[in-house]
Amino acid sequence: MNEEKITKQAEAERSPFNWTAVFFISLFLGFFGVDRFYIGKKISGVIKLLTLGGSGIWWLVDLFIIASGKSTDASKRKILNTSKQRILAFVLIPLAIVVVVGVFSSPEEREQIKAEQEQRTAEREQRKQTELEQKKAELKQEKLLLESAVNDFKKAFNEGIEKFITESKKQAGKQTGDAMNLAKIEKIDVKEDGTFIVQLDKKINGVSNTIKSSGIVGTHKKGHISSVTLTCDYVTFASCNDFLTAASVDISFYAMALIHSVNGNLEFGEAMKKYGQLMGKIIENPKDCSSKLVENEFVYTFSGRIDGNMRTVTLMIKSQKD
Repeated sequence: MNEEKITKQAEAERSPFNWTAVFFISLFLGFFGVDRFYIGKKISGVIKLLTLGGSGIWWLVDLFIIASGKSTDASKRKILNTSKQRILAFVLIPLAIVVVVGVFSSPEEREQIKAEQEQRTAEREQRKQTELEQKKAELKQEKLLLESAVNDFKKAFNEGIEKFITESKKQAGKQTGDAMNLAKIEKIDVKEDGTFIVQLDKKINGVSNTIKSSGIVGTHKKGHISSVTLTCDYVTFASCNDFLTAASVDISFYAMALIHSVNGNLEFGEAMKKYGQLMGKIIENPKDCSSKLVENEFVYTFSGRIDGNMRTVTLMIKSQKD
């Protein structure tokens, strides 16, 4: 009984006027108050007619009220709509506004609007062009900085190797120094993906001359070198810590040359001290298979990895700027 009563009440509150008809009459003839005459609101219809839809403002307000489903007829009954009808209405209203502005504006106003649109478009294009040129300039500057950083890295590394050979000749004699036959950087291939690969003039051989394979790679960012990694593979069955301790001596000259070359402000003697501190951590912690030193701008990591009878030693120097 209550449900039947509620249904009858809802039907009584619902306007018999078709929402689609009301909306399109308001859309096309609302300036003349026809929509209000149609739903029985004659007085407001006359006022809307005399003011030409309140100079367009009243017309627009009525459209939004009808579109939202909150419009009522002269008897205060709701002119309801569906969700699809609301979507359609809110798509058509902006189009109608554009048409009305075009129809009622003078040729001079239309020309002004067109000129303003063209000016905004030109300004957008100019901003895009300026941003593109700035980006190109930044990339060019980064490229120049990177070229300088890579050249400095190569020069410092090779100088470091030369110093080892010179010191070896002084301490152990010319024949021993010449016999070291250390590799130097021949070329550095810089990639666009933010990496680079170092090409050496010969294979890296440690003191023990048992290195199976090796390589030096790195990363770059915003015109500077952000990390460098030296990797050497050995074939041995030694424990990780024993192998790492031996390898730290085996490749010490390359490791110190890397520390010296990455940190251009670091004297070669200081590079030797840093490497000594890094190796000391391995001796202090025999159970660990890595050591790490964090100082100023750089993080130095020396680590080992076991894979069957293969042992890999890695020295990574990473900038803390990135």
